[in-house]
Amino acid sequence: MQEGKISRRDFMGGVAAATAAFTIAPRYVLAKSSRRPLSEKAQGKNSNWIAETFRNVYWDFNTSPKIPDIAANFDPEFAGAMLKRAHIQAIYFTSRTMYGYCYYDTKVGVKQPYLKRNLLKEVIEMCRRNDIKLISTFQILYDDRIARAHPDWRAVKASGRPYITWTMTPLCVNSPYLTECVLPELTELLEQYDIDGIFLDPIGHGIEEKWCYCPYCQAKFKKRFGEKIPQNRKSPLGLKCTLWRREIFNDFRKKCCDTIHEIKPGLPITINNTFCGTHYPSDPPDYVDFLAKEVKMFTGKHFDISYFGRYMVTLDKPFHLLPNRFQHGWSDWDLKPVATLKYEAAAMIANGTVCCVGDQLYPDGRFEEQFYNSIGEVYGFIKQREQFCLKAKPVPYIAILHSAATMNNNDNDLSLTLAAHKALVESSMHFNIINEDTLLRRLGDYKTLIIPEQTCLSDKVIKAVRSFVKEGGGLVASGSTSLSTETGKQRKDFGLADVFGVKYQQDYPDTYAYFKITDGAVAADIGTLPMHIDGRLLYVKPTSARTLANLVHRAYRKEMPGRFNVGSFAPAGEDSGYPAVTVNQFGKGKAAYISGSIFRSYWKKNRPQTKYLVRNLVDLVTADKLLEVQADASVEVSLFRQDSALVLHLLFYYIAKTLDGPRWAVVENIPVIHDVSVKLKVAGRPQQVVQMPEKRELKWKLEDGILSFRVPQFHIHTCVVVS
Repeated sequence: MQEGKISRRDFMGGVAAATAAFTIAPRYVLAKSSRRPLSEKAQGKNSNWIAETFRNVYWDFNTSPKIPDIAANFDPEFAGAMLKRAHIQAIYFTSRTMYGYCYYDTKVGVKQPYLKRNLLKEVIEMCRRNDIKLISTFQILYDDRIARAHPDWRAVKASGRPYITWTMTPLCVNSPYLTECVLPELTELLEQYDIDGIFLDPIGHGIEEKWCYCPYCQAKFKKRFGEKIPQNRKSPLGLKCTLWRREIFNDFRKKCCDTIHEIKPGLPITINNTFCGTHYPSDPPDYVDFLAKEVKMFTGKHFDISYFGRYMVTLDKPFHLLPNRFQHGWSDWDLKPVATLKYEAAAMIANGTVCCVGDQLYPDGRFEEQFYNSIGEVYGFIKQREQFCLKAKPVPYIAILHSAATMNNNDNDLSLTLAAHKALVESSMHFNIINEDTLLRRLGDYKTLIIPEQTCLSDKVIKAVRSFVKEGGGLVASGSTSLSTETGKQRKDFGLADVFGVKYQQDYPDTYAYFKITDGAVAADIGTLPMHIDGRLLYVKPTSARTLANLVHRAYRKEMPGRFNVGSFAPAGEDSGYPAVTVNQFGKGKAAYISGSIFRSYWKKNRPQTKYLVRNLVDLVTADKLLEVQADASVEVSLFRQDSALVLHLLFYYIAKTLDGPRWAVVENIPVIHDVSVKLKVAGRPQQVVQMPEKRELKWKLEDGILSFRVPQFHIHTCVVVS
């Protein structure tokens, strides 16, 4: 969640309401010798159910300790019946809040003030009676009770002032907080309560980006590097400090998970907003069993479910994406239209995950029944489709590289890969997003790789990309891709210069220019109109590449070196003499190169020509086409293999117009899509081509290994099973 937004953490009163009058727990140090023998129910769970449970709800219950009569009206019989009617198979439930209080009887922590029942115990019993799984949400690091008791444990800025997020102060992972509070409370919870999984929140990547200058951190950093923590991230020690922060947070998370696994072997563990590509994209560690990412939909930023789904599905772990029922975010107390909820749920299954929707209980423990009526309709919709998603794996075809080395050096800017994702989704292309670990392991499984201005690439990654293209793969790269090492040091030339077939000369001296298409091979839907491109542009000289578009200066550069005509842009002027877009035959493959920040420009300005150029270049360099989908509207496409069958998901991408300001778009009615044409490469003659869940057998034709068929219509989502 973004800083500065009203969120569930602020719900009903905020931290200021949690006065010192409430009890502060004494320190407890974890002692392994004090543990009792484990009961049968504490011996662990089978984690396979995470990937096979499609209908989940997240019950958020972060309430201020100032609120009286907490959960006084919670009715477990009514709640259980309501969940069953809504087709819900599993719930998340808050057992420990960000205020530092527990919803269960505890001798180690402190029970929520005004709570007169063992709420967690009742919720667990309700779940058992109704055959519903329960994941316990255990919230740490943002821990108001402990921060008040131990102000020296707080994470602080270089000025010495504590960080404030959601009106709360995060604690430092180098302080005694882990051993004296977190691990003892976790131990008690796991030994006393029969839960099916655990969700640790919020110890994700967002917190570790806040550099801490407390005495604990300064001492450890000094011991490791011989110097103080730098004031500036761009200092010579900046990258080392960033990586060190990741190490200490990884150690904190690992100790939490190791303790959990020691007490309950096999209990599924996830850590919210971590290892999901928002910060440093890399393979998740073994100590987490599944991944979880809170997402926003229709907020003007783009469709997060699709973006994170297409990345996380390549990580070989089950994952949950967590939108919530509120139109404007947590604690808004409204309800998205059913059309929006259906769209989001369909986007989840179409991108390789199960469904989960966030809800908040009212402070007295009641539920908003209208939401469960809505989610019952949504999950009935999903229940008809989930059998075609179970144990399905994405078919590798086109990959977008999401580089950790580049993220380390660009302040975690996601806009480049978001823009590439947007261009391909709106072009109805099937693709996934991969990190460098996945690239090094299995780039050869893909047909084409897109590298959207990923400046910092290691020699190892460059070698793998070079080999990929040489052996017949397609490549589309842009801007400063491979111009710097993984540590941010600029090379004299592109690391992939021989693959691109161009040589770097110098940066372009202006902030915008135009691309003029000169080759009909990439002109589809663009025409002859010069394309406006903002941002960093480069002068490059072809060595073996063929020019597809020229770099054109803006007009009146000499006469008006600043802005043109009261702050607007100048039109296209004279040719620069340098290429804007090239294609190069390298071994058996082709590499297209774009000499500017085309993806950053597309993300900022959303010019359709930019998207068309990316699509045309992908078509040009992809030697062996797998899939082509044509429709009159934007249809999101994903292709999975389920045993011996291919499953093609079609999802209508639809966002209603929105007002200025926060840009919260509303989707109320989604029209029916008609006449979608599909061409799919198959290995042999299919037995059946069936549209599901409509159970509509489709007419098809097979010619030279290409299966052609037409989907007459669908609403929101459908899938075609080729068996």
